[in-house]
Amino acid sequence: MDETIFEQTNQHYDSQTVGDVNLADFLRHETPLIVMGALRPIMSQHQEKTVINDQPITIGRDPASDVPLSHDDSVSRQHARVRREHAEFILEDLGSGNGTYVDSVPIVSCRLHGGDIVQIGRSLFLFDRLVDYSESEDDDD
Repeated sequence: MDETIFEQTNQHYDSQTVGDVNLADFLRHETPLIVMGALRPIMSQHQEKTVINDQPITIGRDPASDVPLSHDDSVSRQHARVRREHAEFILEDLGSGNGTYVDSVPIVSCRLHGGDIVQIGRSLFLFDRLVDYSESEDDDD
């Protein structure tokens, strides 16, 4: 019986050849996946979906915010931030006067999961965790 050794070490695959197929060569050609987050307004003056990639997004009454809630006086100028940390998304309250809530629980900082409801002032957002294929191709053939 043939035995195959297969280990992943630091995103490098080591394997032996099984028949005519080397598993490391096979896996090298898979398209990498990227993880993104999105805040979708459920009830808010801000009606656009906001995608969270590598750059943090800010939410607040300041018109320069990524998610501006300028007509809600219960929202601080710089109310909250969502940032990506590897494959996780972290929501942080930035010292707001009225707090930030996830699934009706007040938070200072928390990890977001797909389906979480984020409340900032009188606005409600649904957090979605999205997976997409990376557009960069590794053409070294």
